[in-house]
Amino acid sequence: MKYSTYNNWENFYVKYKMKNLIFPSETLIRCFKGDYIKGLKFKKKDKVLDIGFGSGNNLIFFNTLGFDLYGVELTKKICDKAQIDFKKLKIRATLKVGNNKKLPFKSNFFDFLVSWDVIHYEKNLTSYKQSLNEYLRVLKPNGRLIISTVAPKSSFCIHSKRLNNHSIICKNKKDIRYNEQFTCFNNLANLKKFYNKQFNKVDFGRHTFQIFNKSYDSYLIDVLK
Repeated sequence: MKYSTYNNWENFYVKYKMKNLIFPSETLIRCFKGDYIKGLKFKKKDKVLDIGFGSGNNLIFFNTLGFDLYGVELTKKICDKAQIDFKKLKIRATLKVGNNKKLPFKSNFFDFLVSWDVIHYEKNLTSYKQSLNEYLRVLKPNGRLIISTVAPKSSFCIHSKRLNNHSIICKNKKDIRYNEQFTCFNNLANLKKFYNKQFNKVDFGRHTFQIFNKSYDSYLIDVLK
């Protein structure tokens, strides 16, 4: 990811209004509150790491479930802004600067790791694999990795140029990610083929919906370490 993109995201989240914090991902809520993921169980004080927590919406949801909260973001300013908002809500969280390939935590530390619409920012499969390895490093044995990543029917992908069966370049000039390269598998079969080579215990899902002129399409991956 380019340095200019880091600045764009920093500016976006630092200006983010606290009133928007009440909206975590509906799909993530369903994953943890429903029975969609086979064998998913959690208890109070389980440690969860949210990679690329942004404004902190999903961490606020995890707080309602009794998790110990941890998160990483690209810059200190984003972390500081979230801590200010969390303090007003009386929420305690450990927030650190980090990224997919560099998580500032010891090995075998987390019960759950959530990578929600983050890993596709890795621009090639080599970097993508490095990120997955780093995810697993900080997970405890029998820990759970839950990933949401962009899929082809999303508006973002539709307005991107496909390079091959796993790479795209954003071509929406109104998007702060314009001309950035991303990893987006062109179909579920190729995604499964890739992940099945990396993991023994992995399951897959997909969530696609449309709101007026915008379409949302995400692959969902559940990995048990």
